[in-house]
Amino acid sequence: MRTTLRQVVDSYVELLESQGRAPTTMIKYDLVGRNVIAWAGDEGRRRAGTLIEMDFWSIRQHLMDKEGVGDKTAYDRLIVVKQMFKSAAKRRLIPASPFAGIGMSKPESAPQPCFTPEQTATLLGKADAHFKPLIATLAYAGLRFGEARDLLLADLVLENDGPGFIVVRRGGSAGKTKGRRQRRVPIHAELRLVLDGLPRQFDRVFTALPSTKYPDGGAPLNERRCLVAMKRLCKRCGFSNRRSTSFIPSGTPSPACARVTTCPTSTPSNGWGIGRATSSTCTTRLLHDVRRRRPFGDEDARLPRRKRR
Repeated sequence: MRTTLRQVVDSYVELLESQGRAPTTMIKYDLVGRNVIAWAGDEGRRRAGTLIEMDFWSIRQHLMDKEGVGDKTAYDRLIVVKQMFKSAAKRRLIPASPFAGIGMSKPESAPQPCFTPEQTATLLGKADAHFKPLIATLAYAGLRFGEARDLLLADLVLENDGPGFIVVRRGGSAGKTKGRRQRRVPIHAELRLVLDGLPRQFDRVFTALPSTKYPDGGAPLNERRCLVAMKRLCKRCGFSNRRSTSFIPSGTPSPACARVTTCPTSTPSNGWGIGRATSSTCTTRLLHDVRRRRPFGDEDARLPRRKRR
């Protein structure tokens, strides 16, 4: 067969698109395909059937040396490469996958630095009245940024005989969560006080500050502006400029904690990643022992407008 690398890559991406995969998923697979073509160095004209196991490890070396990714990212992309050629063999574009049977050891994820409960208390104490409810929700409820951005008032079940819970329905691709499943998050008593104090002017729980386009407010939060605001807040608190920080409390073990990444991630999407990281050292009582130590700052949270190019 004379199937080329370019044909293997393009046909696989087209197949996934026809299956209705999420846009962010398609960005990842398209990136891996471009990595393979870049490795070949001939715009993908090489015959796919001529590849051998040595080429698999050569692709890995290319990812680490030329693309500048780490062990874990290289592992994730090589999994996609294996899937790509397995699919090509299944669809009879090539006689068999040259990478079938190749085993890899999954590298451990790099440890992520995190905010201590004391630092989280400082963030909440110095945050202004507009930004503080968002930070509190991320820290106490462990929501991803997209989930908090798309949170509606209808998703808050504020019971009279208890704090209630948050129904997480959106925040990922195609109007769903990252895992495509809804979940209920109990509301801590201190977070309930914050949520009770929010205005009820719009459908969204959190909205951007008024702007020229939205003089009355109500616009969805912007990731870039929130990232800038978070970095400025960390600077005011005297925190070092770290690549990634987490809201991780002390206490008994728990399966989840909230993570805030304060820089572009290694994936093609730029912005901050806020999510729930599994860990045996976290606690379900997120920040239960953290108490506010000073009044909220009343500094202006408005960010400079992005210059047009």
